[in-house]
Amino acid sequence: MKKGRDALLRKDATGARDVFEGVRNAALIRRDDEAGFAAVQMLVLISRSSGDWAKTEDWLSEALDLSGRLRGYDGMEVADFLTDIAGARRALGKFDGAIAALQQALGMAMKKVPGEWVRAARISTTLGLVHLENKDAEKAKEYLLTAVNAWDQTLREEPDLLPALETLAGIYRNDSEYNNAEPLYLRSFRIREAAFGPESAELIPGLDNRAYVYFGMLRFADAEPLYLRLLKIWETTGGPEHPMLALTLDKMVEFYAAQKRFAEAETLAARAAAIRGKSFMESLRLQARIAAQQEKGDAAVDFASKAVQVRDIAGLPRPEQKIPPPPKNAKPRPRVQ
Repeated sequence: MKKGRDALLRKDATGARDVFEGVRNAALIRRDDEAGFAAVQMLVLISRSSGDWAKTEDWLSEALDLSGRLRGYDGMEVADFLTDIAGARRALGKFDGAIAALQQALGMAMKKVPGEWVRAARISTTLGLVHLENKDAEKAKEYLLTAVNAWDQTLREEPDLLPALETLAGIYRNDSEYNNAEPLYLRSFRIREAAFGPESAELIPGLDNRAYVYFGMLRFADAEPLYLRLLKIWETTGGPEHPMLALTLDKMVEFYAAQKRFAEAETLAARAAAIRGKSFMESLRLQARIAAQQEKGDAAVDFASKAVQVRDIAGLPRPEQKIPPPPKNAKPRPRVQ
């Protein structure tokens, strides 16, 4: 085992795999399940690190069997291996197999409650996400609700709860069930604010989602301060010309236009256009320089001309034309009589 670990430290994955496979094979002959289990766990690590998900699934299945023989098939170690097997199957696109493994793991965790509420919540969350990837929103909702209820049993409010809360809220939001989405988004926002601070970029998803829901509910007075706070955080964390700032401005334009507050909408729309225009103009100028370096004169002129057009459409200021000072010892021009 030491030889294999040393090979891993040298980043010799092939050599390490050969060593651990040798240990595993010898352990099978001797029926030494402990040694075989330790070797197979290292083989799982190597195959997972290389992205070989098919081999990872095989090694995990063997590790699960060895764990069951050593410590019993109803233990939480077996449930953890089932969860890992589901992850490998998910990476391979084998959704039905992933769901079956997760359901088995969840059943094992639920038999151990109240001591395993956290594990049950995490497995339920993963089941919800897999069903959502498999385009089954109703099943996803069912397992995400189970996950939230399991977290409730722990009496803990922490970031690990966010995937279940926010994914479930997103399903409700997409179905325009804003009354169901709003309390979930509010809860997730409070967790983010407590964990990361009131000015953190981690608040951006929460502010965006809550503002969207309040806008959908026509609760304009509740939505507006959230949009303004979202705008401020983007300005602070991303800078005044960040592309996501333009996207936030677009949302606020729609928000103000829906209330017929057209002056505010026009001001923000012009600001969004200026941010996008500057970015697009700089990209065109870069293309013009590259074309010029390749001696593609017509293309360089075309890109430069388009950059000027974008500048004018976006209402960007023209660059100042600096008048160079006269050279030293320059003589005045003679006046024409």
